[in-house]
Amino acid sequence: MSQNPVEGLTISERATTLTDSIGRCKGAVNSWACAVPLVWKYPLWNGLAKLLTAAKGMDFDDARLVEAADRIYTLERAFNVRQGITKKHDRLPQKPDVKGTRQGKEELKKHEELLTEYCKLHGYDPTTGIPTRKWLKQIGLKYVADELFAHGPYSEWNGPTLWSLDRYPHGGARA
Repeated sequence: MSQNPVEGLTISERATTLTDSIGRCKGAVNSWACAVPLVWKYPLWNGLAKLLTAAKGMDFDDARLVEAADRIYTLERAFNVRQGITKKHDRLPQKPDVKGTRQGKEELKKHEELLTEYCKLHGYDPTTGIPTRKWLKQIGLKYVADELFAHGPYSEWNGPTLWSLDRYPHGGARA
């Protein structure tokens, strides 16, 4: 397993993406590693490849599973881009006690460096976080590239749609 946090995150994303795609509930187990079938018996993706080969009658191997996970995850990212989400939105809020402090600024700088490395590793533009046309074509998602770039740039996401206060549930009896 990699000691690089970006590579580690990528392995985790692939594992949870594949787990979701086969219908396995990753929430019912204590870690993503337990969610990948037969991970305890074979190297990382080999157990799942053996199961899918047996179930589908098609040959699966590590490379094919990684490609599938990357295609799914990139497609999800392209959807989010169409909703106005970019690299700017890819960060967690800071704790109030470090926000604005030297430590907080250092954390933001490190996060930005890791996020840029993440974008490059995933075939996303390192400035915007948008999957590149080249990457989309490389993984067989040319139609997504055509759609994504034909209609962009997209309006920036500014949070979930909020209801007017009178539409929120209120009152009523409680048990």
